[in-house]
Amino acid sequence: MFAYLNMFLLLTLLQTAPTNVRQIRDTYHHAINSEDITQELLAQLTQKQSPTPTEKAYLGATQMLMAQYAFLPNQKYAWFSKGKSNLEEAIRAEPKNAEIIYLRYSIQLNVPSFLGYSDKKQADKALLLQEIKQLKDKNLQDRIKLFLQKEGNLSEQERALLP
Repeated sequence: MFAYLNMFLLLTLLQTAPTNVRQIRDTYHHAINSEDITQELLAQLTQKQSPTPTEKAYLGATQMLMAQYAFLPNQKYAWFSKGKSNLEEAIRAEPKNAEIIYLRYSIQLNVPSFLGYSDKKQADKALLLQEIKQLKDKNLQDRIKLFLQKEGNLSEQERALLP
């Protein structure tokens, strides 16, 4: 049943290739649990000629997702490194972009510590808590808020800052 539902979701997403950030965001969140969707999103993002920093960040995050599907450790690390490079390039272009910081923060909370990709967790969390109320994109604001509530390691004081 799950395989059928996953295939239906994949076909639906593939028929509407992500063309805007909202579609990319939605597809990315489905890709987290699907190798097929991850590969398709990766192909679509790789084809973008002049990606915006946000699109570049999603490319990096998707490449990092590919690491979980690679078989050999060196392949896993290669995907992770390529993704990290693209994500950090996007952050250098737009260091206060809450969506890009949200991607990095969520990845930092979920990657193994031996990868050494957790040094910006506190700064990213602080920026998200500072910027979340100013977000005009309600979908993005709700997604970040839900993530922070469930996985953000927030103190009671930090929870009070959420909209």
